[in-house]
Amino acid sequence: MQLLISLIYSFHMPCFFICSGYLFCRYVFSDSRKILVSVGNFSIVYILFATLFIVMSMMFTTNNHHDIHSFYCMLYGKVGPYWYLYVLAICYLLSYCCSNKLMVVLAIVLSLSTMFLFHSQFYILRKLFFHFPFFVLGGIIAHKEIKLRPIFAIVCGGLSVVMLFCFIYFHISWRMMPVVAFFLPMCLALGLWSIFEWLNIDIYLLRVCGLFSYEIYVFHSFLATPMRIFFLKLGVYPPLSVLLNLIIGCLVPILISIILKKLSLHKYIFKPL
Repeated sequence: MQLLISLIYSFHMPCFFICSGYLFCRYVFSDSRKILVSVGNFSIVYILFATLFIVMSMMFTTNNHHDIHSFYCMLYGKVGPYWYLYVLAICYLLSYCCSNKLMVVLAIVLSLSTMFLFHSQFYILRKLFFHFPFFVLGGIIAHKEIKLRPIFAIVCGGLSVVMLFCFIYFHISWRMMPVVAFFLPMCLALGLWSIFEWLNIDIYLLRVCGLFSYEIYVFHSFLATPMRIFFLKLGVYPPLSVLLNLIIGCLVPILISIILKKLSLHKYIFKPL
């Protein structure tokens, strides 16, 4: 079970960027106006939810100095988990300025550069350099430009499991090793991709989670900590609490989004422009 939890935490942020790159190439890439409108929407949603996150932190924590300082941190994306929207907006702008081939070249260069910036003080650059290659990978998957053989899934999946098992067994933090921290989720992504290509299957639940990945990410931070405390009070501990939190963190934002759409409020929150 610990292995499963480690797999989730090694892959969840790259997964969001793969979904984002996939949806970008399927629905936005061909229209330059949509790209700029999306960047504006991300910026507004970022300001809205980052401000709400800071205000709630000030209300429910005693470290007010840190939270007040967070308003300044909003300028460079360092507010809780909402750096994702900040980096995603930059990914869209890079896509707007670059051709397909240049995007791939840039992704390779940034993936190599992240090895040197992994522990850097340049917070948003570190996040961008690490995750932009996964955004580009999502676009490549959307265009179906590369076909992967089944053996690729076995090799990548096997490498991922073996690496994580070794780190867990020897009590080593893989997050502190830039090569492993990047290579591990990339192996998982390529392995899963080759499996779906090989089996030619469409899992409805995964497709829904992908379509609602934007809303899931925005809302999940308001659910994760309260649910963690709630489970502890009920006597539910990891790894079960982690899996339950993961399920709730996906399903509740989807339900909220569906309700907001029924009430015609969704567009005013997530697509104000």
